[in-house]
Amino acid sequence: MAKVGVPLAQKAREISRLLGEPDWLLGVRLSAVSILESRRGAGRVSGLRMEGSVKRSFSSEGGAAVLSVAQAVARGNALKEQLAVRPNGMESDEYLLSLALFTEGTVVAVPAGKPCKVSIEMEGKPPDFFSTFFLLEDGCQASISMKTAFASRYGECRGIFAGRSSRARFCFVQADSAGCSSSLGMCAWLDEESRLALFGANLGGAGRKEGACLFQQKQGSRCEHYESSLAKGRQRIEKRLWHCHSAARTFSRAFLAYAAAGCSQVLFEGNVRIGQEAGGADAHLLAKSLLLSEKSSARLVPQLAVHNQDVAAGHGSAVAPICKEELFYLQSRGLGEKESRLALLEGFLSEPLRKGGVEASQMPWVASELKRQARRIFEGEGDGA
Repeated sequence: MAKVGVPLAQKAREISRLLGEPDWLLGVRLSAVSILESRRGAGRVSGLRMEGSVKRSFSSEGGAAVLSVAQAVARGNALKEQLAVRPNGMESDEYLLSLALFTEGTVVAVPAGKPCKVSIEMEGKPPDFFSTFFLLEDGCQASISMKTAFASRYGECRGIFAGRSSRARFCFVQADSAGCSSSLGMCAWLDEESRLALFGANLGGAGRKEGACLFQQKQGSRCEHYESSLAKGRQRIEKRLWHCHSAARTFSRAFLAYAAAGCSQVLFEGNVRIGQEAGGADAHLLAKSLLLSEKSSARLVPQLAVHNQDVAAGHGSAVAPICKEELFYLQSRGLGEKESRLALLEGFLSEPLRKGGVEASQMPWVASELKRQARRIFEGEGDGA
């Protein structure tokens, strides 16, 4: 039987040639292919949609620049300095595949100096694979929001490169249409004394598969990861998270909340790894799931791998339906059953934001989408409880 499609490496070369990329960027693509195939064998690809019809809107303050990958390459060596020394072999499959095959890309470059604010919104039909890279200069301060509302399947590689002593807060909202399946590979590299706070919400689509790797390879870095997701209908959310500490005095917190309605499924695997050289590290991972129907399901697996005695580390998970006692309490205060269930769901989904010390007004996209999607569940529009 003839093999379908072309080898991944050949397709990566074709894409790079069509886009007129420099040799170093082709090398990055081929490195991603090599690592990916060392894990799961030779791969082939066919029917790749290389162009999309995406409506983009950007706004920026404080000197931040939003560029295409081609513009970033022509502008200087900042992107090369970050990408050319990577991948390092620890990235997720989702990140590597999209890195090898992306045909469109966005680069957000944040300079040092006064605080920067960036807002990105994308909707429409994207290419099969695209990339988003964030370059945070040493000492910069940034608040970055990104919302996707796509109507067709896609894969994204998202890279965050946090420079020394940088301070950045990200807000990511995925609100794709009901028939859209997607994959996301996200990687963040934190330099010395950098601080990174990631807030995310998965509130749409037919299925979502994520692989996220957060690398704290320089001392004194701090990384916080908070996420709220709502699965409904027959949606399946699958996420694997690696939080890697390999330097002294690193700090991390991760808190993820998943609500599951209808016949949806949630699968989460979280890994915190503290290396022998990471003395004084402080890490904690917590994942929770709220089951809104008898047919919904969730499997949460947090794990720790600690190779240094001088650390503080913990993890936990919880899966449960709506608490009857809490429901009864709210109803006894005059709320109807639907309003009570809605209040409990909204409280559950907003808990990661509160844990991260964020007011709803600071991240209006997340707050408004959480409320809108939660209301749909109990108004009979979202294959809910």
